[in-house]
Amino acid sequence: MLKENRTFQKEESKSFPLLKNDVYQCQLVDVSMSVNNKYQSDEKEEVLSFEFAVLGGKDAEGTEARTRLLAKNFVPTYLYISRKTGKNWLYKITEALLGRDLSQEEEANGITSQMINSLAGKQCRLLLEKVQSKKDSTKFYSNIANILPIDSEITPLTSEEMAQINDERAKRADKSTNGQTSQQGSPVAPNYDEIPDSAREEITPNRVS
Repeated sequence: MLKENRTFQKEESKSFPLLKNDVYQCQLVDVSMSVNNKYQSDEKEEVLSFEFAVLGGKDAEGTEARTRLLAKNFVPTYLYISRKTGKNWLYKITEALLGRDLSQEEEANGITSQMINSLAGKQCRLLLEKVQSKKDSTKFYSNIANILPIDSEITPLTSEEMAQINDERAKRADKSTNGQTSQQGSPVAPNYDEIPDSAREEITPNRVS
C-alpha cells in the first residue's frame, strides 16, 4: 500500500534545444554499468555509462548550457587498442579525466572500479556532433564524438547544482539508456538500440587485459 500522505503532482514536458557542434567543458557526475540486449539481438552484453554535466557554454539558441547532462555509453567494458581506430572509449575517457596516459603498470594490471569511481568530479572537454535518430528521422541528438583533457579547471558544480542534477536523474532513470541529448524532450537518452555504430568499436585487439 502507498503512504497516505503522498501526493503525485502533474509535471509539464520539458524541451531543450540541441547543444552546438562544439567543445564543452564538463564534469563527470556518475559512472554506472548495466546489462542490456545487444543491438537487434537477445544476447546480453555489459554497457558502461559515463554521465557528464556541462560547466560552461551555450546551446544552439544561445541559452546557458550549464548543468545540461550528457552521457557516453559503450561496449566493450575493457581496455583495448584497435588497429583501425586506436584507443577505445574506456581508454580515452579515463586518460582525459586523469589528464595523462595510463602507465604501463596500469595497462598491465587493468584499471579497477575504485579507480574509475574516483574520477567523479573531474573535468574534461567533450566534442559534440549532431546525430540523426535511427528510429525517427525527425529527431536529432547531441552525440559525444570525442573527449579531451582540460587546459585548466573552471568553476565546478556547486552542491545545489549537484542536488538539482541528481533529482533530474532520479526522475528519468527509467529512460536513461544511451547517452545522448534529445532535441524534443528533456536531456534524456533514447532507447539502447539508438547507440551509434561508433559506440561498438571494432574488436580486433591489441587487447590490454
